[in-house]
Amino acid sequence: MITLAEQLEAIAYVAAPKGTTLSHAIQGRGPLGDINFKTSSDRVQLFYPYVYGSSGGLESLATHAAGLRMKTDVDNGYWFSISNREMLGVTGIEVPLTARIDDAQAETNRLNEKGITTVFNSYGTGFKMWGNRLACFPTITHIKNFETAQRTGDLIDESIRRAELQYVDLPIDDALIDSFLGTVRTYLGTLKSIVGFSVELDYDYDLVDAFSKGQVPIKYDYTPKLPAESITNTSVMTRAYLANLISNQAA
Repeated sequence: MITLAEQLEAIAYVAAPKGTTLSHAIQGRGPLGDINFKTSSDRVQLFYPYVYGSSGGLESLATHAAGLRMKTDVDNGYWFSISNREMLGVTGIEVPLTARIDDAQAETNRLNEKGITTVFNSYGTGFKMWGNRLACFPTITHIKNFETAQRTGDLIDESIRRAELQYVDLPIDDALIDSFLGTVRTYLGTLKSIVGFSVELDYDYDLVDAFSKGQVPIKYDYTPKLPAESITNTSVMTRAYLANLISNQAA
């Protein structure tokens, strides 16, 4: 599955086997692991545990993730995370997990730290998908370890490759270069999924040599929108506002 995902430039959703315990799932990410979690691929997202569906039987969390991914793409956009979204048709989880957003030792957060997407179920929350990272996390710290960032990059790269077809075999001149760069800039400028970009000829090449070989190398960079995975609060208790009591009385 990983090989196919790499060929298609897609993300493979992989679920731990039924009956996997919490410790077994976490251990499965390490060198002693004996389940299908021993990968650091940026083309894989790992899911644990199985969930109970409306039919009463166990169902793969990865299957529910695929459905939620499609729904989120349609309702919100491909750059929106599936994490912290309630799953439809889920009535329980195979392995109960502690879940708190403000406790790093909660089992849901411990799984996330290992690059495993799981289920968040607390008082009044329903059953929510929980986790943003691909299997390359925590080995890879680059922002591409976010599933949404990888998918945004895949869409951009493929779209630009397809747009290049109209320029193939045209004469290399200023008109071609300006039009080509302009097309890419216009496309990137329309995307709601990024916060900035640049496009130019790739000056790492010897451009005269590249042009003489029929090549037009360009370079583009961009920053995808990333999920607000962690929100940090700083609380400060102060006596400063007691002064308001004095000023209000003076008024």
